Amino acid sequence: MMIISNPANRLYDILETLRKNCTSGRNVKDAWATTFDIAQDESAEEKVFLSVVQVVELIEKVKKVVNKMESNAKENLIKEITQLEKEIMNIKLVEGAAMLKQIITDKRMASLGGIILALDVLYQYSNIEDETVLQFREKIECLIKDIDNLDISVKLKESIIVNLKQVDSMIDNYKLYGVDGIKSAVENSYGSIMLNKELSEAVGDDSKLKETIKNILNLFGNINTVVTFTKNVAPIAIEASEIASRFFLN
Repeated sequence: MMIISNPANRLYDILETLRKNCTSGRNVKDAWATTFDIAQDESAEEKVFLSVVQVVELIEKVKKVVNKMESNAKENLIKEITQLEKEIMNIKLVEGAAMLKQIITDKRMASLGGIILALDVLYQYSNIEDETVLQFREKIECLIKDIDNLDISVKLKESIIVNLKQVDSMIDNYKLYGVDGIKSAVENSYGSIMLNKELSEAVGDDSKLKETIKNILNLFGNINTVVTFTKNVAPIAIEASEIASRFFLN
């Protein structure tokens, strides 16, 4: 999957997919659930609700970016997506999906298309290609296996693996959380590992653990660098590999 950094483009893709999922016989909850691959279980309604909240927040983000544009058309563009936002929030999950499809009009999608082009020109957004995303996820999977195979406590394994899974989850759910969500997960997971006192003591006595942690921190640094260059995202203050070699892994 390609990770799209332009927030308006991300919103367009979500709405286009949602509109296609508003088929006959479905209700609003089903359409949202299908759009975000949410399983129809006991927790489905809560997950759908949280997804809708994230979409509303994405609309707000798009509006803020558009508001910074120097354009005579920006007021009409903001008006269109603001009305869409209100109608999305007012539709109940039990109502027919046809009602949801009706509010995602061609006019509103065209407005979003115009916003996408304008933001691409102004901010020069770039995307993270499928191959790069796949490489990151494969490396995370391999590192989880490496941690599982180490001769350390189950508690310590879990404390490391949970951080890797958090980053992977944000990559998998980028449509909802965007590159900012990925960056936040990387920084939080990086900090969690760096500040783990038990882990910092264990690496001194275990060369395999030391090498694995170095690989994890380097991967986090690489992900952060790629995310940073998609546009408008500040990098981690110092490269992960540099901090690791200076502070944590000597």
